[in-house]
Amino acid sequence: MGSATVSVVGNVATELKVSGFDRDQPGRERVSFRVISTERRRDAATGSWIDGDEFAVTVVCWGALARNVADSVRIGEPVLVAGRLTTRRYELEGETKYVTELKASQIGHDLSRGRASFRRISQPSTSEPQDSGVGDSAVGAAAATAAAGAASGAASGGVGSGSGGLGTGDPRSTVIDELLEPAF
Repeated sequence: MGSATVSVVGNVATELKVSGFDRDQPGRERVSFRVISTERRRDAATGSWIDGDEFAVTVVCWGALARNVADSVRIGEPVLVAGRLTTRRYELEGETKYVTELKASQIGHDLSRGRASFRRISQPSTSEPQDSGVGDSAVGAAAATAAAGAASGAASGGVGSGSGGLGTGDPRSTVIDELLEPAF
């Protein structure tokens, strides 16, 4: 069936389903989970922000991305996902069914809503293609949006505050605070 390149900003809604993590067959690792993205809009009557429509999709990733997601992403965390939105058809008990999935090429935490630390993997895999088929512009646009949100949050003192942010007792928070200190 068809596919479209998309970026989704939302929250991890389910536990990760992990499969294929076999040392004898690297590159077959698979992780899937659901992401829910909720529209936020201002209520004209009250002037307050309210939740609007929700969009949910199953995210699937393979290989090195799957390994890194399994180590880094947890239920409830805000994420940015870029990849190909695909629909596949299958037969079950004589009935045609359809499944829509987001085959991820990039996944990252939404830093406008919290803090994270990055650890580069020791050796990149040479067996996986380097070109994901999704242009860097999709992730760049999502990252720019997240950065703009983080900048506005920093101006109002909101970086790391509220739900989803790291507390001051978190060791990762200390490293980030040291990096961010000159900017404030």
